[in-house]
Amino acid sequence: MLSLKKKNSENKWIFEKNGDIFLKVHVIPNVKKISDNQRFLVSENGIEIRLQAVPKGGQANRELIEVLAKKLGVKKRDIEIIKGEKARTKILRIRNIDITTIQKVLGL
Repeated sequence: MLSLKKKNSENKWIFEKNGDIFLKVHVIPNVKKISDNQRFLVSENGIEIRLQAVPKGGQANRELIEVLAKKLGVKKRDIEIIKGEKARTKILRIRNIDITTIQKVLGL
């Protein structure tokens, strides 16, 4: 089981292991209107990501990967849901990007 707590780390929602980045996100699906500055927010639950897709048939998961890949400038195949595929709180593995870039882009 992955733990998002890492020694000497100020941010408990993101860590690096074996060259991959692990990020805890909390998805809020089925949001009707989303402005650019409201899509990604940092909260006590982790990174909150608002999505327009409904959580049926993997629609919200697909939108999550699409919007996060676009925001981070990586390919969709570089982002994988490794825990919480059917839950709102998820742990993602992100490849081909460094932790500093993710922190800067998401404002962590």
